[in-house]
Amino acid sequence: MIVAAAIKHDGIVFTGARHNEIIHYLIQLGYQKPIPNNEQGFIDDNGKYWNRHQSRVLAKRSNQLNWDHRRVLTSEDLW
Repeated sequence: MIVAAAIKHDGIVFTGARHNEIIHYLIQLGYQKPIPNNEQGFIDDNGKYWNRHQSRVLAKRSNQLNWDHRRVLTSEDLW
């Protein structure tokens, strides 16, 4: 089950409710924009990081999605 948005940057996983919130936090820490899309994903209830494609499959399998209209998962699809 997906529990939070996440960005895996420089080997560290940062989490939050929305990716844009995490990006703003990273900027405050001194990271430069933009954060590559391929570093954006989610974490599951076991703390494992999944990219957006993997997360969509996991969310659908966990019955967190009522529809499957995108190739990748966004936090707006969940909450």
